[in-house]
Amino acid sequence: MFAFAKKGADNRFTPKLIGIAERVNAEITDEASYLQQLKQLLVRSAPPYRVSGRIRKEKVNNITFSVLQTEREVAGIKILQKFYIRMAGKHILVLVAVYTDQSQWLAVHNTLLKSLYKE
Repeated sequence: MFAFAKKGADNRFTPKLIGIAERVNAEITDEASYLQQLKQLLVRSAPPYRVSGRIRKEKVNNITFSVLQTEREVAGIKILQKFYIRMAGKHILVLVAVYTDQSQWLAVHNTLLKSLYKE
């Protein structure tokens, strides 16, 4: 994912949408508790992520997600990430939008994220 950061590499960054599904343990009771644990993990990573704002709710095609936004710098490029979380029973769906600027965010949101849940 960070191949652009290698010396001599093409420094263009391609926006991405990463999907993860997992079964959660008993400590995770809702989306907010999952995001709190994720937040703690990210701010302790190397290099650390900076959390932008607070956990909030956001609708995508009438489906409500809990959202956490982060940023970090890699090879002098600010990488922005939005974690979209949806819990069903003891399972979590995590969608991570990875981008560097508003135009890339719009590309990820309008073409990838919105296409996941068509009515």
